[in-house]
Amino acid sequence: MICSLCTLFACSTYGQEAKQWQVGARLGWPTGATARYFISDKSAVEAIGGLQSEQISLTALYQLHNDLTTLLSEGWGWYIGAGGHLGTRRIEGNTKFFSGIDAIAGINYSFQNFPMNLSIDWKPAVNINAPSTLADFGISARYIFRKNH
Repeated sequence: MICSLCTLFACSTYGQEAKQWQVGARLGWPTGATARYFISDKSAVEAIGGLQSEQISLTALYQLHNDLTTLLSEGWGWYIGAGGHLGTRRIEGNTKFFSGIDAIAGINYSFQNFPMNLSIDWKPAVNINAPSTLADFGISARYIFRKNH
């Protein structure tokens, strides 16, 4: 088991390349737009602009990506990360500012013959000045912009 986990960490991620953009939509909490930029083959930053009910938020995450090709088929990967968020929410007619820290863990798939990435994730958030949301799940679909070689 430990050897398998070490092998997963050591493998390079399939479908992700340094300096690659992925842009799309996220359904879940928050629902909105998502943009992911790969700093290297194994690390990325993601921004999520959320608009839900009477809430607007911006989340920034740093992520570490790993390959699942050895266990599944080509294109599968998993990731973990952390970051922060801020936003505003209308509660009983008053606009309240909120902020906090986030974690993220997910599985994604990049199609081999089509520039699309799909992911499902768990993104718990601990708010500093509002109730925390620990049961946040989301599904994202992103178009992959291939870098020019």
